[in-house]
Amino acid sequence: MEVHHHPHVEKKNLKEYLLEGLMIFLAVTMGFFAEGIRENITKHEREHHLMEMLVEDLKTDIPKLDSAYKYDSLKIQFIDSLRHCIYAAAEKKLPDTVYRTMYYLYRVYSRSRIEFRPTLRTLNQFEKSEAFSLISTQEVSDSIQNYSEYNKTLNDQHTSFRGIEAEALVIGQTIFDYRYYENFLSNSSRILMLQSKQQFKLLDTDKKTLLLYGTKLNFSRGVLFNYVQFLKRQKTQAKSLIALIEKEYHLKKE
Repeated sequence: MEVHHHPHVEKKNLKEYLLEGLMIFLAVTMGFFAEGIRENITKHEREHHLMEMLVEDLKTDIPKLDSAYKYDSLKIQFIDSLRHCIYAAAEKKLPDTVYRTMYYLYRVYSRSRIEFRPTLRTLNQFEKSEAFSLISTQEVSDSIQNYSEYNKTLNDQHTSFRGIEAEALVIGQTIFDYRYYENFLSNSSRILMLQSKQQFKLLDTDKKTLLLYGTKLNFSRGVLFNYVQFLKRQKTQAKSLIALIEKEYHLKKE
């Protein structure tokens, strides 16, 4: 009968067990470090990408802020002109040229406006995710929050303006006869109203009604004036935020 001998297994001493345990510990630890480094790199890359996107959005916002500022500043001037004509009409009969001017101002500027609508592509990510946690610089984080909050202030101010403007429009519809506009429906033909030989008359020349309309125009003018000032401030904030981000993240300036 054949006898099988078991191979001799050398027993490990305590030092070898400790060394193996240390090697396993180091391997696991290095794995954790490697994963942490990978996550930090990914976080940094996403942070950098978000900042690049935000700068692009802010640079898109600045021309829109300029456009709204210029148009609404001009609108304030025309509201003032219409308001002064209304106050004058409440006191006496005016030349027909003035009535034509009033019709023109009412038609073109009583409802037209340019409202600033911010680019929300990147800001929405800060609103709906943990994107703020990616930002490593507190000053940048605070500046982004301030810019976002001020956009809401702008929107609230313009909403107030639209409400007062709508109230003025209701009164204006009792003063201005829309039949005069039938021959000047297109945008390009409105200016011809000022050169028309047609006699323009107001539907209602009641002093109380005209003064009330003038008051509504004055209120809307005041709210729009504040809105224009807010636009100017937001442009300054946008430019400052762009400069800050480009500096902190070493972005190339265009």
